Amino acid sequence: MSSFLIDANLTEADLRGADLRGSILVRAQVARANFTGADLTGICIEDWSVSSKTRFTDVRCDYIFRKYQDGQPSDRYPIDRNFEPGEFASLFAEPEDEVELVFKGEFNIAALSLALYKLQTNAPELNLELRGVEQREKLWVAKIKSTSSLLNERLIEERLTSVYQDPSDGSITVEETIKNSIYRDYEETKHRLAESELLVKQLAGVTGNQAEALKELSKQSFGNSFFITGSTITNLAGSGQIEYHEAADQVRSLVTNSADPNQVIPTLQSLFMQLSEQKVATTSGTQLEFIQQLILAEAEKDQAFKQFLTQHEPQIISAMPSGAIATAIQSAIQSVNSKLP
Repeated sequence: MSSFLIDANLTEADLRGADLRGSILVRAQVARANFTGADLTGICIEDWSVSSKTRFTDVRCDYIFRKYQDGQPSDRYPIDRNFEPGEFASLFAEPEDEVELVFKGEFNIAALSLALYKLQTNAPELNLELRGVEQREKLWVAKIKSTSSLLNERLIEERLTSVYQDPSDGSITVEETIKNSIYRDYEETKHRLAESELLVKQLAGVTGNQAEALKELSKQSFGNSFFITGSTITNLAGSGQIEYHEAADQVRSLVTNSADPNQVIPTLQSLFMQLSEQKVATTSGTQLEFIQQLILAEAEKDQAFKQFLTQHEPQIISAMPSGAIATAIQSAIQSVNSKLP
């Protein structure tokens, strides 16, 4: 017997053995309804809302309609055959680990997310996860997954209501209480953030001053024209800087590749250009001092490099262009030799 049940709330309805052939169940809410033994052949189910607790045990159903247009059901399914026994139930029953919450009218997904977050915080054993939200005409359906055997729609609805229950009006709906709560939480959070912002600014000022003080204490002289802070070499004017390891690699390459004079000039040119472009050392005098200090620093840290310098001094000097650069490197190597035990 066909019935017009458009927008009907059949939640938990006892429809066992009912003859619903040809009924229009458009946007009907049938969560936790019991259709055991009912005849559902020819029903129109556009945008209806079932749940994991909706019972389809032993239902009879040859086919359904999935659309309702111009006052008539349409989009027959299956198209050219009837359902096999049990096929309808297997296709349209919701997974056991997923429930649907249905909201009418205005819907705020941010409020729902906050509500579920609070509920999960208060009841972590539910292990809730918002899987998605879809709109069905004037309804909003939120699909929620849980690996907990405790999950059911009634429990979630009750918990959401208890989290946001307004004592001044016991009849307030779940969606209204959720929507109202988002604004209360927003105001409370905004107030806390305003207080925290002031504290953060105060702490940032103290921390900033301390950081500057520590930075000054960590400065180490690096010759007459540079200093090192952490792993960075900076000139005294503070106008340019370079990473220590980057510069040290180039200077070591310059020295250790002296066996191939063709590599020396390009390496020197590249290093001088970098020092100039990064405004670390822009004059020939400061550039030579920079190389000297790196040779000394690397020799002090690396015994193998120190031995290489002393053993290959003549070869290294002869590979350098005659003049200031050769003199500077020779002076650095002699300083290393003077510190040998």
